[in-house]
Amino acid sequence: MSERPTPPWLNDVPKDSFVSMSPTYRVGEYFECFREDMYKCADDKNSELKYYYYDPTEHGYPKDRTYPVLIFLHGTSNSFVGITCINYTGAELYASPEYQADFRGAYILVPIANEYREEDRVKGSWGPEYDSALYGLINDFIKKHTKGVGKKFLLGNSSGAAMTLHMGCEYPKFFNALIPVGSSDIPEDLILDMWEELGVNLFLAISKRDEFHDFKTEVEPRLKKLESLTRCFIYTPEWTMNGDKGVASIVGGVEMGQHCLMNSVQANLMFDDGTPMDERLPRGLTGWIDEVNRGALGRGRSYLPHGGCMKTGHVEVEEGVSLFYEEFGSGDRYIISAQAGFYMRGMQQRMAEMGYHVYCVTLRGYHPSTLVSSEEHKGEWYDVFAMDVVRFADKMGIDRFTYMGASHGAGVGWHVMLDAQDRVESFVAVVGGPHSLKQGAMSLRKMLEQGIIKEFPPLNPPIDNDADRQSRRDYRAQWINDCPKLFEEERIFDYGRPLLRLKTEENLCEALKAIKVPVLIIAGYNDPINTPELVMRTAGCLPHCKAVIYSNCGHDIDTDIIEEVSDEADRFLRNVKRTGRCYRPLVNDTN
Repeated sequence: MSERPTPPWLNDVPKDSFVSMSPTYRVGEYFECFREDMYKCADDKNSELKYYYYDPTEHGYPKDRTYPVLIFLHGTSNSFVGITCINYTGAELYASPEYQADFRGAYILVPIANEYREEDRVKGSWGPEYDSALYGLINDFIKKHTKGVGKKFLLGNSSGAAMTLHMGCEYPKFFNALIPVGSSDIPEDLILDMWEELGVNLFLAISKRDEFHDFKTEVEPRLKKLESLTRCFIYTPEWTMNGDKGVASIVGGVEMGQHCLMNSVQANLMFDDGTPMDERLPRGLTGWIDEVNRGALGRGRSYLPHGGCMKTGHVEVEEGVSLFYEEFGSGDRYIISAQAGFYMRGMQQRMAEMGYHVYCVTLRGYHPSTLVSSEEHKGEWYDVFAMDVVRFADKMGIDRFTYMGASHGAGVGWHVMLDAQDRVESFVAVVGGPHSLKQGAMSLRKMLEQGIIKEFPPLNPPIDNDADRQSRRDYRAQWINDCPKLFEEERIFDYGRPLLRLKTEENLCEALKAIKVPVLIIAGYNDPINTPELVMRTAGCLPHCKAVIYSNCGHDIDTDIIEEVSDEADRFLRNVKRTGRCYRPLVNDTN
């Protein structure tokens, strides 16, 4: 048996790392989910092309919806391994229930090139001679096996990546996103500008240690141009890594572990422990695909530095319902927040940076958590959300925790306080009301949809002479504008207002008096929803409460003056830890 060749980069591997000989995922686990078919080519260069495909409607997804299609092009010689080519091309795990859930279903198409060997050389691999045949195959598949598709994502590995870029040049209006993995065939600026104008998203992935491409001469000179594109995500890791966080090594006659970055892509650019290989992709490549599919620019998300690595995942809280969560920090000072969504640079991330272990849980009814109909628990959604928080804590092995939420997220917190007070050490309620029950049951969003109000009131006052704060506010506004569009189920989902079960304002106040957990209320004086009058009403009912109201601040205070409100929360939580009260220990000066 011949000795394994020494990787050319072996001496450069960091001392605290190790070499990993193979991917950590199982090959063949989802082959049975794929079907096989043939396409009769219309051109005179190719007779027939085989392809494998995955149909989400055969695996539980509704037949009356339109789904994106992910088209994977394999590398040279991969066609010789039969159905295993589905794995080698990076497509197999994208048929897994976990990946499919991340973009709520997608067709997968794996065309196979007519490769053959001649004088020990592989011929017939993907190249320009397949242009019209491949284009025809994709269209024939869509016509034959779907009722129409949404956005078209073309992914390619190695020579398949070069073909991906080539097809993007030949059919620029056909594909919505190009994901070349392991190719330096970056088109000229004119083509890149054309893609930008047409709205084509580009996800360029190539390792800096790629054994087949010299990064410094072939890729680095093009980075400045690529970075100027609004729809381009550049993933150029120092090392290609496997799921076990080892440096990837694969021998296929020659060492190509760093070239085979598609193995990382097949692992969703996530390590086995749930941490992302790139912090801009907290949900991995499936998250990027989902966001691009829903209209985002696909630039990824950059989080503030925080204590410990961030993880993402799903927790099933009842049969058929899973909650998506993001995890920041580490340790046993737990904070749980549950909201419809989270800004990437907010109070939660800041608290993790300050040493807390923070879980941001997306409410059911909002993607990537399970989507539901608001009719299922009409008028009782906050009760459901509160129990979801408790079930989430149970699943994560958390006994007691601090609950922190803003706006409707604080509304969830009031229900947690009333229904599971024994699980909560303290409650940080940011612009949290709760609403006066004299105001009715309908949310402002629903009032707007039904024409009861013409527009939302201004949520925040103008900023007084603080350029940094204005810049932060402008950045957040742009981030919101660039976010993907809501699914229809999310758009029409109305969870109402909290504590409606108490019927009257008098009952609400009596219920608040029963909360013995220390509560910190953070509010803005100029908030038109959580008004100072509401804050004072609530604080007056709670036996252990500290209320802080900031002038010249509104409803988005937790993403506006982040450092200030986080410091206030940290001071409160440290006092609760030491004394069980909302104020710091006293010095006995009576002696």
